[in-house]
Amino acid sequence: MSNSNNQTKSEGFTLLEVMLAVAIAAVALFGITMAIGRCTDAAKVVSNHTSAYDLLEDKLREFANPTNYVAGVSNGDFGDTNPGFEWSRDVEPDDSQLTGLYRQTVTVTWGSRELSVESLLYAPEAEGGTGETSSAPRSSNPAASSSRGGANR
Repeated sequence: MSNSNNQTKSEGFTLLEVMLAVAIAAVALFGITMAIGRCTDAAKVVSNHTSAYDLLEDKLREFANPTNYVAGVSNGDFGDTNPGFEWSRDVEPDDSQLTGLYRQTVTVTWGSRELSVESLLYAPEAEGGTGETSSAPRSSNPAASSSRGGANR
C-alpha cells in the first residue's frame, strides 16, 4: 500500500540552498579577483621603482666623469628601451668657498612619480684649479675600500 500524501524527503539540495551557495561563491570570487588586481598593481609599482633606481644608478655612473661637471640643466628620456621614464640633471657650483665643488641633482621621473639623488662633485680643474682627479672609482662603502684582495664575507 502506497501513501501518496506521505512523501519522504528526497535526497539533494533545495533551490534556496543552491542559490545561497552560488551567492557565497560569487562574493568570494569577487574578493579574490580584487585581491589579485591589487597585487598586480603593487607589482607594477615595485617594478617601476626598481627600474627607476637602476636608471638613476646608470645616469649617476654616466655623469661620474669630471669633464661633465659643467653648471647647467640637462634632461632627456631613456628611449624605446624604457618608455615613460625621463631624467633631468641640475649641476650648479656649491655655495662653499671651495673652488671646483658642484652640487648635482639627478632625477628620474615616470608618470606622476619621481626619484631624485643629490650629490657633491669635486673637479678643481673645471674652474681653472690645478687639482688632480683619479680615474679609479671610489667607493663610499668602508668594507669595499678596506678590502685587501680577499673575497667579501
